[in-house]
Amino acid sequence: MKFYGNGLVWDKEKNAVLCRFTNGELETNELRVKQELVKLGYKYDEIDYEEEGIDSYTKEQIKQELDELEVDYKSNDNKETLFALLQEATEGNEETQEEGE
Repeated sequence: MKFYGNGLVWDKEKNAVLCRFTNGELETNELRVKQELVKLGYKYDEIDYEEEGIDSYTKEQIKQELDELEVDYKSNDNKETLFALLQEATEGNEETQEEGE
């Protein structure tokens, strides 16, 4: 997953550097780094949910993506239900983009 930012990000739990951006970008597959950067609000590239899989995201990250896509969900939906809604929504967006080409 590719993130955009500058400098380094401090990990206050471990009192060490979490990650460092190079030329304004950081590409990582580390789940904890991805979760922290999303939580901190760093910009990132669109996610291929099929490729990444449900275990790569927290329930809150999935909810955040659904909110950005303006998809309705119930606050008590479990992670699997939310992830299914997200996959459905992103598949619909891809089809719309292809029709417009």
